[in-house]
Amino acid sequence: RDAICSHSVKMDGVKLINVGADLRCISRQPVRYRENPDKPRDSSENKKHLLVRRSERVTVMNRKEDWIQTVDGWLPLRSVCGKALFAVDWRHLRVLKKEADRQRKEDEERLVRRCCSTLDYALARARH
Repeated sequence: RDAICSHSVKMDGVKLINVGADLRCISRQPVRYRENPDKPRDSSENKKHLLVRRSERVTVMNRKEDWIQTVDGWLPLRSVCGKALFAVDWRHLRVLKKEADRQRKEDEERLVRRCCSTLDYALARARH
């Protein structure tokens, strides 16, 4: 292990991963789901056939230290070397932000139209 993992890996990004985040697998090797993060090497698990491959996305439902839970089970965030296995999918976040910005703009325009209608109505009544 020491020979394979002798390089230093900066893991600051893993600390930013929270519930609700969309992650993309960046591992060259598929990452195997586990049923329980407290028993990561349990070979009797029935989830060992479930894998996340490079570039596939998962959504974080729960987090426990360096483990995340998805709808399919638990995944480690780091390899045994400490290297990140997942990264936040910023492209997906940009799409969500763009959609949220569009929706907010529509809501603001709707509110302005409603206020203008109310004001026009009030002014018309005041004139009569």
